[in-house]
Formats: sequence, C-alpha cells, structure tokens
Amino acid sequence: MSRLSKFAPNPRNAQEGPACQDRSGSRHHADSPQSTNRPPNHSSRWISPDLFHSLVEKSTTAFRIAETPAFSIDRFGDALLVSLRQPATDWKTPLETWTRDIPWSPSRIFERRLVPSPAEKDTPGLVTGDPSLPPLETVLESGLRYEVDFHSGYNPGLFPDQRANRDFLRSLAARRVLNTFAHTCAFSVAAASVGADTTSVDISKSSLARGRRNFELNALPLESHRFIAEDVPTYLRRLAKRGESFDAILLDPPTFG
Repeated sequence: MSRLSKFAPNPRNAQEGPACQDRSGSRHHADSPQSTNRPPNHSSRWISPDLFHSLVEKSTTAFRIAETPAFSIDRFGDALLVSLRQPATDWKTPLETWTRDIPWSPSRIFERRLVPSPAEKDTPGLVTGDPSLPPLETVLESGLRYEVDFHSGYNPGLFPDQRANRDFLRSLAARRVLNTFAHTCAFSVAAASVGADTTSVDISKSSLARGRRNFELNALPLESHRFIAEDVPTYLRRLAKRGESFDAILLDPPTFG
C-alpha cells in the first residue's frame, strides 16, 4: 500500500498570511501581504518592503503583493499579474504608490478577470510592457526555476501559495514521490531537486510538457522521472494493482475539473 506523507496545511512563518488561494485564484494567498498604511484602504493588504526584499533574498520572485476585495496582484519574475474580482477597478493608483515605497517596478503588467468556470474567457491581456515579447517569464522559488505563461489560461503555471508546501516536501527528502494532478510539475521539480525519483500524473499532455521544461530549467536529468498523461483515478487503480509504494503522495485536484 502506498504511504502518504502527511503535509501540514501551508506551513509558514508569522509574516506569511492566514489563508490559501485555490486554483481559481479566488481566495486569499499564502503570501498574504502585511497590512500597510499605504495605500490608505483598511480592507487592502499590500506586501511590506521588508517581506518583499526578504523573499527576493531567498531567491524567490513569485508571490502575491496585494490582496483587496476588488483585485489581487501577483509578482511573477519581472512581471505582474492583476486579477480582477470587480470590473472597472482602479488598481493602477495604489500600485504606483506601492512601487514608490519598495522601490521596484515591473517590466510588464498583465490583467485578467477572475471567472467562475473554465468555459469563460480569463486569459490575461498585456496592459503595459513590450507587446513583441512572448508571454513567458522564468521565475525563482526557493532557488528553483519555473516557467510561467500568461496566455496559458486561468493559471500561468505556478501556484505561489503552495511554496511553503514545496519547501516542506524538499525537507522530507523522500526517495519516491507520486505527484497527482501534477499540472506543470512544480512539486515534482522540488522533490527531484533533493534527489527523489518522481512520477507526475496529469490528464493534460501540454501541462506535462511544460513540466519537463521546468526540469530542464533546473538541469534535472529526466531518467528517474515519469510523466504520465492519464486520468488520475484510473492510474491510481493501476498502481494499486501493481503494488507500487511511494514515500510521499500529492493529491491536489484542480478547482476546475
């Protein structure tokens, strides 16, 4: 029987906030920005300069910088992704105030509207920046590299709210890891970076191809890693029949399935 390593629900220090964003991007983020006096909106939370620079010093450039009732803003490398909960929202004015305080400025800003179902259009559009550049960024998380694609749909390819869990997985130093609903294989990359053999399962071949790309970005050989494009419940039944076991298993189904 496979053994499930029990993951703590988003282990984090006191500076990292109280809630998690799900895969629709509709809830609070584990990088929950500290409340600041600027911008002067008591219901808005913006990451403090100290926390911002602390994350960068830890080789992390993917995290939430703002959480408000009307919008959220995430940093992905040199770009920002603005997710609107309400139409016609002014996020530019408070963002300008925040960037003066950091100080830091993005090279590009993408904007999208959060949607309740995958059938609705939610592909981000470029608001500022060079339109001739591809919609890609390579970001850092705890020293590992991941590629994000702003035109890939409801998520660009990395869920920053799961950073603490990926760090926790690395600390386990598991030898065999099963990553189900693997998406772009960020957890697999984290496990492989400390020597694990990984099996990544996702029904999307294109997502797994992006996962292989993340392995390549981190110079991780693919020989000890399996990428299985299959329905997860079907594959789990096959594993059970074969009697395979793992030191850690990840079960993180998407919001939209």
